[in-house]
Amino acid sequence: MNIFTIEVVKNYDPMLVKELWLLEKQAFPPRMQYTEGESYYIECLKDKANINVVMRDNEGKVIGYVVAIPQSNVYEILKQYDPDMKDDPERLYVDTIQILPGKRQAFGIMKLINALIEEASKRGLNKFSMHVRKSNGLSRIILRLFPSTVCLRTIDNWYNFGEPFDYIEGTYTGKRR
Repeated sequence: MNIFTIEVVKNYDPMLVKELWLLEKQAFPPRMQYTEGESYYIECLKDKANINVVMRDNEGKVIGYVVAIPQSNVYEILKQYDPDMKDDPERLYVDTIQILPGKRQAFGIMKLINALIEEASKRGLNKFSMHVRKSNGLSRIILRLFPSTVCLRTIDNWYNFGEPFDYIEGTYTGKRR
């Protein structure tokens, strides 16, 4: 049984940046890794409008991470790859979900996203969107675990990654499981 803790990260931590960048290298194939990974994580952690959630194992090692960014902040970049995407200042865009291979379980994904939802609710936000991989089954898992989500379309070559991603939106209200 995998034991882990979930933490909503509120402050920039240079050590956490290094851990997240290492996690990315282990969680994603090279074509899906940020070329400026360290800069990406610094930006994610420093921007107070973002919601960063980390999952740690029982030894304190980072094994999972999710970040949501106000959709208006990433809309201009993303519409190049998904022309049907709309700007929505009231929606959070889940920019990355990464979990260390070998630690990927529906329960962990659910806990990460539920922590994100709870933090968003505290901020008065309840609408989310994300582009989610199909090849590894994550899209199917998200749609099954979170019944208020819906897949609106599939982008065949999302972000030039060479594989299809589903565009999913969801609205959450009330207490989560």
